Amino acid sequence: MNPVDSLALALVETHPVDAARALERLAPAPAAALLRELEPALAAVVVAHAEAGFVTSLFVELDAEAGPIVAELPSSIAAALLRRVPVATADAVLSACPPRFSTAVRGVISQPIRTAGALMDPHAPSLPRDVAAADALARIRQHPDRFSHYVYVVDRGGVLVGVTRLVDVIAAPPELLLEDLMRTPVARLRTDDLEVAALAHPGWTMYAALPVVDRDDRLVGVIRDDVVRSILQRTRVSRSETSVSLALSLAELFWLGLSGVTEGVASVVGREAKVAEATPPKDPP
Repeated sequence: MNPVDSLALALVETHPVDAARALERLAPAPAAALLRELEPALAAVVVAHAEAGFVTSLFVELDAEAGPIVAELPSSIAAALLRRVPVATADAVLSACPPRFSTAVRGVISQPIRTAGALMDPHAPSLPRDVAAADALARIRQHPDRFSHYVYVVDRGGVLVGVTRLVDVIAAPPELLLEDLMRTPVARLRTDDLEVAALAHPGWTMYAALPVVDRDDRLVGVIRDDVVRSILQRTRVSRSETSVSLALSLAELFWLGLSGVTEGVASVVGREAKVAEATPPKDPP
C-alpha cells in the first residue's frame, strides 16, 4: 500500500465523519471506486456517517458489490437506506448479503415507513421464561453480538413478559429460571408507533435499548440507542451524550416541521408513564 492509500485508510479509521464528508464531495463513480478499496466493515463505518441520499447513489453505482458493505450495517439502517434505491438495486444488494441478514432487512422494509417497526432490528435478544440461567448463558454464548445489555423474556407464544440484564443472568444461580429473575412491566414500543414518537420515548433517558411488540404484545424486534443517534445525525440534529441534550435535539426535530405528530408522541409518553420502573437501566460505565 502506497503512503497516500495508507493515509486515507488511517483517516477512515480514526475520523469516519470527516472521511464521509470527503467522500460526499466526489461524484458517485469515483466515490464507489474508493469504497471498493476498503474492507467492507470499514466501508460500512463511512457509509453509516454519510448523507443518506449520497449513500443511495453509491449503492446504485455499486449494485450487488454493495452487499458486503450493507451486511456490516445494523439491519434497520440498511433497510432505511435500501428503501431509497430502485427495487432492482435493493434486490441485487440483498442477494449478495448473508441469507439471515437479507431476510431480516426485507422484514424491516416491509414495515410501514416512519414507524418503530421500520427502525427495529428483528433479532431481539430474547429467551423463554422457563429457561434456567445456566442454559440461558449457553444460548447467549452462541449469539454474543445480540445480547449486549438486556435479555427480553417471552412466553412460549412469543409474548413479551419481562426483562433482565445480562449481568444479572451471569450472576444468577445456575438453576434459577428467567421468569424468577425478570422484571416487569417492560417499557416498550409498538410496531405502528410513529418514528418521531419512538425517538421521543422517555425510555431513552434510562435504557440502552427498547423492545418492539406487535398488537398482540409478541416481541418482534428491538431498537437500540445507536440507531436513535444515527437518525438524529442524519437529520443534522446535533446530540451530545447526555439525556438532556437528547431531549433538546428531539425538540429541535419538532421545530423542523414534525410538530404535527405531537399527538402520537403524547400517546406513547402517556402509555409509558405507567411503566416507569420497567426495563432495567443501562449498566454503569
